[in-house]
Amino acid sequence: MVGPLLVPYAARLLDGDWHKAEDVLQETAARARKHARFLRTRGEHVRPWLYTVVKNLVIDHHRARQIRPWS
Repeated sequence: MVGPLLVPYAARLLDGDWHKAEDVLQETAARARKHARFLRTRGEHVRPWLYTVVKNLVIDHHRARQIRPWS
């Protein structure tokens, strides 16, 4: 199971924000379900795909925070 490894990875990228990391994991799972047909053909290459999705979602989060910073 990759999920328990992805949350700490996302939290590390999010400066320790475990709640946001869990949100990122949920979005990653939704994208994995959306691309299930494609992922079935990837075999052992699913894990790098999942880590890439997490990284990209974190990058999107950081970019959004730069545009709309907390008050």
